[in-house]
Amino acid sequence: MKYLIISDIHGNYIALKEVLKEAEKYGWDEVLILGDIVGYYPYPNEVVKEVRKLLNGNKLYKDAIIRGNHDKVCSGIEEGYTFNNNAYRSAMWTKEFLRPKNRKFLYELPKGPKRINDLITICHGSPMDEDYYILYEQDAFASFYSVETQFCFFGHTHIPGLFELDTQSGNFSYFIPKDTSLFKLNMDEKYKYLINPGSVGQPRDYNPKAAFVIFDSDSGVLLFKRTKYNIDSVMRKVQKDNLPIFLAERLKSGV
Repeated sequence: MKYLIISDIHGNYIALKEVLKEAEKYGWDEVLILGDIVGYYPYPNEVVKEVRKLLNGNKLYKDAIIRGNHDKVCSGIEEGYTFNNNAYRSAMWTKEFLRPKNRKFLYELPKGPKRINDLITICHGSPMDEDYYILYEQDAFASFYSVETQFCFFGHTHIPGLFELDTQSGNFSYFIPKDTSLFKLNMDEKYKYLINPGSVGQPRDYNPKAAFVIFDSDSGVLLFKRTKYNIDSVMRKVQKDNLPIFLAERLKSGV
């Protein structure tokens, strides 16, 4: 099975369309979506519509998606009091602008972590807690020992990367992918992997290109990819809709 894995779209429809176009070149069978579909950028209804379309073509359907912290605030599950000012302003704008059926869709998204099958678990923050950030070695170690499957895909940090653990020896590795990075993962069950595909809509690794992953669960081949999109058009829409200008500017630098 080949999976397209995407995370942290954040209402950036322009970036999502380019990711889907680029992903067609590699082929995929099912999509896995790791949360934060909306928030920050000014195309929430277009993004939700596209996500629903992707899921309707999935055998897994709603098992293939989980909510993120922005999805919770934008749909009214949480108030967003822990958000910074820019995140809160954009969330309140999104909440007001969302069509009722799209807000309902976000409200009903399942909480992570979610076990997809015997091989794969998906989560937004970590398998321990949907809002927890996996940023450092200690975060990864704790997460490894709280997930049963060999592969766990997570988002939330907007930074692509691959953690590998040999559960027998305790050897631990972290890999930072390039624009195109191909890994042949070890399918021996003693190895476990935490994999972040990066962000579609707001990368934060100093690379402004939209990020995604293709994973072949039969062969263990993992492909990290980046693709350009029209950032200027998103920036103009942010300004037009009176969203925080900081959100537009950070797209250029990828931070």
